[in-house]
Amino acid sequence: MVIISQNIINSSLANALQQSVIIYNDKFNSDSCISKENFLHKIEYNFFLNSNKNEVIYKTPLCLQLAQIYKANSLEIAKKICAIFNSLIDDNYFYSYINKSNLPKYWSNEQTFLKDSIAKVSGEVWLEFYLSKGTLSKYLDYLCFTPFPALKNTQKKAIIDFNFIYVHGRFCSILRSAHEQGMIKLDNLDFVLNQWNIIEPEEIDYSLLIYDKYQDLPLIRCLIYCSEIILNNQQKVNYFSLLKKLNKELTTWEKNCRIWGEIKQRHLSFSQARLGLSAIALSYYQNLCHLVFNQCLPTQL
Repeated sequence: MVIISQNIINSSLANALQQSVIIYNDKFNSDSCISKENFLHKIEYNFFLNSNKNEVIYKTPLCLQLAQIYKANSLEIAKKICAIFNSLIDDNYFYSYINKSNLPKYWSNEQTFLKDSIAKVSGEVWLEFYLSKGTLSKYLDYLCFTPFPALKNTQKKAIIDFNFIYVHGRFCSILRSAHEQGMIKLDNLDFVLNQWNIIEPEEIDYSLLIYDKYQDLPLIRCLIYCSEIILNNQQKVNYFSLLKKLNKELTTWEKNCRIWGEIKQRHLSFSQARLGLSAIALSYYQNLCHLVFNQCLPTQL
């Protein structure tokens, strides 16, 4: 049974964890009266994103559930499953269940999506998955080339506030200026909804941004949070709440994360990574504004 969703973090973690549980069952419970088919259908692979803005950790109480099924100590189960998961990650065992039809040619599974991510056991005996820089970088790449899903907001559309207009216009101006300076190349300078993208450079190294000393992680984490909800097409979504959250992170990011000047001159690829991140965020921002507000956003202030 393969678990697939449009959110590749959830589906990749769920499939990896499922394989680890199967190996655990075969290795440590081969004499158990619990059949593989029966226990697989009982298990729920639910993941929760941690609340710390400067880290990207997914947590699951799975081992508490397994302890009830096996009538065994949850901590011992967690330690064994962690060891299995980490050894399989080291061996590039896990295949990424990703629809690559929209992705560029350089995207491949030669290095699996979860490579270098690690599992640990928390004090509450939850499994914690620390996503690697490579995993987060590939996820941003995936968002860049994955079309925003067709969604319908059942709530009454709101009147737009200037703060939302400002953030949209500001980020359009940043990307337009970068295009004019030759730092990136856009295929459309009008920023028509879902009809523009960065076409050069073809490959952007987002892993440059994923360090604690930089202030890009909160925006990256916010994008993961928003995309989780949107790509999984969850019911009764408060899109205005998502938009306000993204608006706040974009405002903070724009104040604290430099693109021009010395950074551009000495480390162009770093500036390009930030421009790529701002393009992904702007695309999500535009779509959320389209769902929430009753008028179009200007691309210039």
